[in-house]
Amino acid sequence: MELSPTGNATPQTLPVHPSCAYILHGLNTRPDKMKDISSMIAGHAQHVSQGVLTGHLEVDEKEKEISAVVWKNETLEQWHSAMTSCTEQTAERIFVGYSLGALSALNLFDSNKTSVLPTRMIL
Repeated sequence: MELSPTGNATPQTLPVHPSCAYILHGLNTRPDKMKDISSMIAGHAQHVSQGVLTGHLEVDEKEKEISAVVWKNETLEQWHSAMTSCTEQTAERIFVGYSLGALSALNLFDSNKTSVLPTRMIL
């Protein structure tokens, strides 16, 4: 972040070259609360995907099995699905995670369960 002449923080410019982004919400944050971040990144990335973890969308999901293993598998599947939209090998792969989303990303990329690693992470 840079400071403007008024002392307010101004966001840095995101890359303009081909990029794909995946955004994952936090534990007590509904996915729709990430819309502002999605919109901001959508102005700079070719493709933006927003992940949803079980138990964070509909009331009916409370009856589904919710566990760390389920969330880890969902993060892996959704990340791979989002990155299939990166058709260029040189495309930047951006992972944006808030709270639980950030923890899920760190766990995923540290576990060696994927060879598709992000080129940039915003946690």
